[in-house]
Amino acid sequence: MKPADFIAAGFVDAVRQRELPYDVVLLEATIPEVADGSALRFLQDFLFSAAQAGECPAGLCGISLGGHLALAGLARADTGETAARAARHVEAACLLAPYLGPRDIVAEAATNDGLRDWQAAEGVDDVDRQIWQWLQSGQAAGRDLHLGYGSEDRFAPAHALLGRVLPPQRVDVEPGAHDWPHGPASGPATDRHGYA
Repeated sequence: MKPADFIAAGFVDAVRQRELPYDVVLLEATIPEVADGSALRFLQDFLFSAAQAGECPAGLCGISLGGHLALAGLARADTGETAARAARHVEAACLLAPYLGPRDIVAEAATNDGLRDWQAAEGVDDVDRQIWQWLQSGQAAGRDLHLGYGSEDRFAPAHALLGRVLPPQRVDVEPGAHDWPHGPASGPATDRHGYA
């Protein structure tokens, strides 16, 4: 997905039509940039700069890997001053079918009674487990997080597990899978990390 796809699909118009008090910034990140952590560092640096400039608190919205990126930013707040200040600057997040890690990690986290009794393997320090540990810690319940996903999504079991740590009114399940029918991007272009 490119920023223009989100514009063409009406995300920016939906924010403006509802007169929500947000500017919209679209981050374009490739799968390798998410995998090597550079997309997360860019997001943290952007939020840190906004916090330093005294800008209003931010809200994050991510689909699939974008949802994973948003959760990683919140879960890794203890990795340094920039990360902590960036996470504190986020007041809300809308997670649409977020990718929550490979099946083995989701299955590991889902053992026993949901997340309550789960313990991550000793010495393992990957971002997927850090996200689940953060969710298990109860900090997610104190955040304004909203989850939406399709009931036929191949990742629905992971989404349902995440939904159990959020207030029910913040979880929306609609018919559908992990896809987004769309044609070629149309609408105004943005620069790589530009305002829409």
